[in-house]
Amino acid sequence: MKVLIYYVVTTESHLEEFISDFAPVSQFDYALFTSVPLHVKPERLEVIHIEERDGLNLRQLSRVAKMNPQKFLDLSSYHYSIYADSNIQVAPDVLSYLDRSKPVVLFKHNRRNFLLSEICYCYYTGKMSFVIMLKTIWQSQSLKFRKGLYQGGLLIRKSNNAIVEKLNSSWYDNYLRLTTDRDQISLAMAVYPLKQQIKVVNQVLHSSEGITLRAHDKVVYDLKGDLLQRLFVFVRKIKSK
Repeated sequence: MKVLIYYVVTTESHLEEFISDFAPVSQFDYALFTSVPLHVKPERLEVIHIEERDGLNLRQLSRVAKMNPQKFLDLSSYHYSIYADSNIQVAPDVLSYLDRSKPVVLFKHNRRNFLLSEICYCYYTGKMSFVIMLKTIWQSQSLKFRKGLYQGGLLIRKSNNAIVEKLNSSWYDNYLRLTTDRDQISLAMAVYPLKQQIKVVNQVLHSSEGITLRAHDKVVYDLKGDLLQRLFVFVRKIKSK
């Protein structure tokens, strides 16, 4: 069985971490989508350079590469592709989660179950403004309280499969339609009508079989023009002490 592990990296710091941790295994092929110049290319790693095009900025394009790698890379020879965040290492044991009857494997979100709670959390942490939060709640129909939220750090998808193509297309369309660029929100929207064809692993990602996750620095959001978010920043600082 031929499997591709692919990553998307758009910052120098994350690229340095990824290269230092990169440890390929013989069972997988590897690809890296990046906008950062790579001076030394590790063996067994195919590098695909991405840059702004088709009216999409770099952030959006990196999300498109995550959702639809087949737009940049020929996957026809692979049985499965696995997207992994740059701080995740994947061992062959991860293939134990495959389900012949379900071409997509996702991991349940470890903290939240509903889309509405994720949107509100994004506002609380400064990942979106109050106005965008309200627009996203409306656009996503999250007030219907449909259960289902998934971790975006690792996704397993069967290649050359109609259900996967439908999921990828819906994920992409929802992402571009929403006011926010949080791809986890558009993923939940795309999964909902296809839930019967998708396997959801009810385990925390970092403690799952075949997955090693290393914490790395994350972007700190702080929308200082929003008084309520300034209060949230203050509360988070107190809680962290």
